[in-house]
Amino acid sequence: MLSIIVSIGIGGFVGLLLYDQGIIQSANWCLTIGIIIFIVLQILLGLLVRKIVKRRTTDIQNIITAGQEKLNRKVQFFQQKPQGGMKTMQKILEKDQHVFIREALDSTKRMEKLYSWNLLLKKQVSTMRMQFYYQLKDFKMCDELIPKAMYVDPMSVAMKLARQYKNADEAGYNKTFKKKCNKFKKDNASIVFATYSWILVKTGKIDEAVKVLQKGKDKTENEILTRNWESVINGKIKRFSNSGFGDQWYSLYLEEPKNNKPKQKIMRKQQYR
Repeated sequence: MLSIIVSIGIGGFVGLLLYDQGIIQSANWCLTIGIIIFIVLQILLGLLVRKIVKRRTTDIQNIITAGQEKLNRKVQFFQQKPQGGMKTMQKILEKDQHVFIREALDSTKRMEKLYSWNLLLKKQVSTMRMQFYYQLKDFKMCDELIPKAMYVDPMSVAMKLARQYKNADEAGYNKTFKKKCNKFKKDNASIVFATYSWILVKTGKIDEAVKVLQKGKDKTENEILTRNWESVINGKIKRFSNSGFGDQWYSLYLEEPKNNKPKQKIMRKQQYR
């Protein structure tokens, strides 16, 4: 918004100045020059703001990447030399993960001064914060940000579905799925179909789950969705499982992993414009 105001102000001022000083006698030419200056300034300011946003977003992603690498090393260490029980190691990993997520979360504050220069930036930052709070299991803050976020990647949609399910918002998660299920191409949509079908199975809507899994397996050709469809359609509901998605599924906190090895919940790098 500020870029528009600044561009109009400067463009208008230059046009009026040229006409008032008699440098250009034609009012139409002065208006044309003012418009050209407005357009050029809009482009230049847009590029400048985008460059700043990209640099700060990269800084946030670097915090996550560095933290994840450190966590991976600790996981490998624990797998070679276990320290206490599995729950103890898991708590240590979770605590370490929370440290760098909170650091990344705090770093998003640097974006706030740019809100007035980019109309979509506030929603983009809200999306990042929503995902960070979700990983921190601060679901109160996560729920507050869900209506303010953008849903341009499958995991953010899956998170929204999961929170609507936990909040018993049946109309909400049904609407979210119908709106977003066709947004992502092929296997990118798998986690969305997996989450929604899991919700349907958990709420006893088996016939609907069959239809969703049928659509999901045809669209994505994902083996996990195919196996789940076969299990449900044959009445073997207990065999329904999204465990094959690994950390992508367990990072939604709808189920706990059943293995005996410590694993970290992966913070997947997101792309923001």
